[in-house]
Amino acid sequence: MDKAILLLLLMVNLINSANLAAKEVRENEIQTNSYMENPDFNYSVKQKIVNLKGDYSFLNNNSQYVVSNAIASVKDKDSSTFITSLEAKYSKNLNVIDFLNSVSLKTNKNTNTFLINSEFLQYNLSDSTLYTNQKVKTIFNEVLLESDGLKLITDSRGINAVFDKGIVQISNLQSLDKGYADKIILSSDDNILILDGKASFNQEGMIIKSDLIHYDYLEKKIIKSINSQIQNQI
Repeated sequence: MDKAILLLLLMVNLINSANLAAKEVRENEIQTNSYMENPDFNYSVKQKIVNLKGDYSFLNNNSQYVVSNAIASVKDKDSSTFITSLEAKYSKNLNVIDFLNSVSLKTNKNTNTFLINSEFLQYNLSDSTLYTNQKVKTIFNEVLLESDGLKLITDSRGINAVFDKGIVQISNLQSLDKGYADKIILSSDDNILILDGKASFNQEGMIIKSDLIHYDYLEKKIIKSINSQIQNQI
């Protein structure tokens, strides 16, 4: 084979090898730059101060920061929220944080305290919405709720939450009031629980079944019901 051709083939092989090596270096640099130990993200969204940290983080294929053993805090002028989970996925462009596995949340707003436990919880920082479509346990002051899902919004007036297929328990002196409905709505602004759809409520042995029940959780009494049937517990 002609020496010139051999020399040309050798140069081509050298160039290809160099390009491959450069590509591997770039990929390694990307992986190195995206991985962080003890990450500490700090930013502000609509007058909220947000902090997210954990043991380590990396960028996934969806351009989300995945944070291990996440600890997050969100504060504004009249409320503070603290969240822990085994993992969190942070989408910076969407201002959304998905918390996964052993999620625990505590929110303090004015004189109200909200505690939430679930395996998944999404926090949209742009509109202060918390959402989950998984089983969730919620404690609001003296009200305990267990449901198949939750959507919670905090605003200047207070906390508003909607629970899917919820069971509620309220401590009432020596008794425990209990209720169930397809949907339970809680409003801290007017201290009302609304049980909507196949609602049932047991108050001191008196059972009310209704399409709709309004219950004042501070006064510990039913203030409204529609299409109701009342029976005494035997």
